[in-house]
Amino acid sequence: MIIAGSELFTGHTMFLTLGVKAGTISHDQMWAILPQTWLGNLVGSVFVALLYSWGGGSLLPVDTSIVHSVALAKTTAPATVLFFKGALCNWLVCLAIWMAIRTEGTAKFLAIWWCLLAFIASGYEHSIANMTLFALSWFGHHSDAYTLAGIGHNLLWVTLGNTLSGVVFMGLGYWYATPKSERPVPQKINHIKVTANH
Repeated sequence: MIIAGSELFTGHTMFLTLGVKAGTISHDQMWAILPQTWLGNLVGSVFVALLYSWGGGSLLPVDTSIVHSVALAKTTAPATVLFFKGALCNWLVCLAIWMAIRTEGTAKFLAIWWCLLAFIASGYEHSIANMTLFALSWFGHHSDAYTLAGIGHNLLWVTLGNTLSGVVFMGLGYWYATPKSERPVPQKINHIKVTANH
C-alpha cells in the first residue's frame, strides 16, 4: 500500500487528521473521505476474496480450516475487546506508515515490518484485513454460527477502535508532539462561491 500509493482507510485516519490541523482540508471533507475509503476497501477486499474462491482456494472447502475458525472467533468476540484491539492495531499500523515516510531504502521496509509483525503477532484487529478474511470465509463452506450480523458486529467496533487511534493517538498526538516551529503553517481553506451569470 505504501510503495504502490494505494488508499487505505486506517492510514487515512491519521493523514486526514494532520490535513485538517494543517488547514489543507476541512473537517467535513475528512469525514466525507473516510467512509468512501472504507467502502472502497470493502469492495476491493470482497473482490480479492472472490478471485481466491473462484481459483479453488484450498482453505475454504472445510469449515474447520484456520480461515473459518479465525473468522468465526472474530465475529463472536465482545465489543470492548474488539474496540481496544482495533485501537492498538491501528496505532501500530499508522506508526509503521509514519516511520516509513520518514526513512529511505531498507530502513523503510524494516520500519513497516516490525510494526506490522507486532500487531499480527499480538492478535490485534484491523478492519480492512478483517474484510478480506470474512469474505474468504463467507465464500467457503462456513458453519451456521458464522453470520452477517457477526461480521457487522466485528467491523463496527474494530473500525471505531481503528479510527480512535488513527485520529487521536497518531494524528493529533504527533501534531501536538511536534514543536510549533516545525509544524506546517495552518492555511485558511478557501470556499469558492459559484454564482450564475445572467
